[in-house]
Amino acid sequence: MALKILSRKNLNVALRCTLQANGRLCFTTDALRELGLKKSQAVKFFEDEEGQMYLLFEKKINKDNFPLTGAGRYLNLNSALFFESLGVDFVRYSITYELIPQYEEELKKTVFRMEKQVLPRTKEEIERIKKNAVKRRTTKRVAKTEK
Repeated sequence: MALKILSRKNLNVALRCTLQANGRLCFTTDALRELGLKKSQAVKFFEDEEGQMYLLFEKKINKDNFPLTGAGRYLNLNSALFFESLGVDFVRYSITYELIPQYEEELKKTVFRMEKQVLPRTKEEIERIKKNAVKRRTTKRVAKTEK
């Protein structure tokens, strides 16, 4: 009998990012590893005529994209104002995007379709998030006045 190794190495990794309650778009460690993302890179968003969102990873930072920031092995985007301008309620809902690669002929690059998954947060979670947001704003204000 011939045995064949069934390796997990060949399995597709789900590429995901989560829109946190503070408005930061955070990428999973699997996504960071698979895409080879680094702090020196940036993300540009696109929308098609049906309203479907896409993102593109770029090597250079410019005025149209969002630089990747973070500490250690975690990277994210400071994207609260961007998602608020789109009407996305990341405080009341837990939002995750599955990133599905597809080649965009017009750009001659691979873009990632953002498949949105939304779950409502509990009332307790929403109150905790709002309370922490007020604490952060107050702390920043106090720190500025002390300088």
